[in-house]
Amino acid sequence: MRNLVVLIALVFASCSSQKENKQEESLQSSAVAEQVNPVIKSIQEAHNLDAFMEERIISFDINLIFGGNERLDARIYSTTTSSKVLVENSENTRLLFDGNEIWIHPKDSLYDGARFDALTWSYFFMALLS
Repeated sequence: MRNLVVLIALVFASCSSQKENKQEESLQSSAVAEQVNPVIKSIQEAHNLDAFMEERIISFDINLIFGGNERLDARIYSTTTSSKVLVENSENTRLLFDGNEIWIHPKDSLYDGARFDALTWSYFFMALLS
């Protein structure tokens, strides 16, 4: 019987110890969040994120060179939410991401990496701004 009482006491001590650890972790997480949020907020203010998000569409030119070869020379248009993206390359090929699919014009264009170009570069651009 005495062993049972000791076992029950150990179980309760363990449970309360785990609960205290979880509470400590929660407090530490919120302390970190409070430290990070002002940093994020100051970056958003410095880059005027509110004014940026009021715009419907942004555009930028991109000229990527990898290994000495031109990978992409284009103008990219994107909604500020990246829900729709248009890539017009220097060869007059257009890629359109409509939120679900990638469309290529002209249809007979041979375009390696169309999905990658339509989604990746606008994503990186947006990440730099926000």
